[in-house]
Amino acid sequence: MILDGIGMPQHRGSYISGFRTACPDAEIAGVTHYVTARFGAKPSHVTAADVKGLRAQ
Repeated sequence: MILDGIGMPQHRGSYISGFRTACPDAEIAGVTHYVTARFGAKPSHVTAADVKGLRAQ
């Protein structure tokens, strides 16, 4: 969801843009950690290396 977003911009309804090309791996890992720590049951331990691997999929 963070890398690729959700929804289709040409359709009505919810849409969240992705950050695949806008942010480096370390920033995406930091945002992921913050969101899960703040709003989840427990913080994630996503690293920049994890994000790099997800980009390659």
